Amino acid sequence: MTLLKVRGACPHDCPDTCGLITEVENGRAVNFYGDPDHPITQGWLCAKVRPYLDH
Repeated sequence: MTLLKVRGACPHDCPDTCGLITEVENGRAVNFYGDPDHPITQGWLCAKVRPYLDH
């Protein structure tokens, strides 16, 4: 099974637009975390985004 890492951004309309890296396996998101290379948020994710995989 191949783990694919996909870069993206939070869909909320916040000023920071947090950068995300989502790990996808077999077409499903299995993990995600803040993008450490994002110039503003530098890997940090707000409380609104952290529980996304629970939904």
